[in-house]
Amino acid sequence: MSYRAGILGVGYEGRSIDEFVTGLADMGVTRLVDVRMTPISRKRGFSKSALCQALAPHGIVYEHRRELANPRESRPGFAGNLEGAALLLTRRAASCGQAPSLDGGSAAAGSSEASRVLY
Repeated sequence: MSYRAGILGVGYEGRSIDEFVTGLADMGVTRLVDVRMTPISRKRGFSKSALCQALAPHGIVYEHRRELANPRESRPGFAGNLEGAALLLTRRAASCGQAPSLDGGSAAAGSSEASRVLY
């Protein structure tokens, strides 16, 4: 299967860490941008350090971007509303003006170099 560069939203509910990471690797993901306010999870393998370690052998770089998170006070309005959540993420990414590049610099959001995963 062929995938084009860009931003992809994914979630990990119902998946093991191995299923999640394998799925990302199969899609050709090179960087995972974690947009959780706090990068911790009760689910084994999905906290920041463990996730970073699981991604590394697959050549996937982990990056936490708290500024892209949905603030707690606005979450009730997005419950069950995937379009609203996607719109919020798009607006937040646009307000930052740039997406981080693979080499630690920056690339304009939407460019072929801005191949990212937000979850």
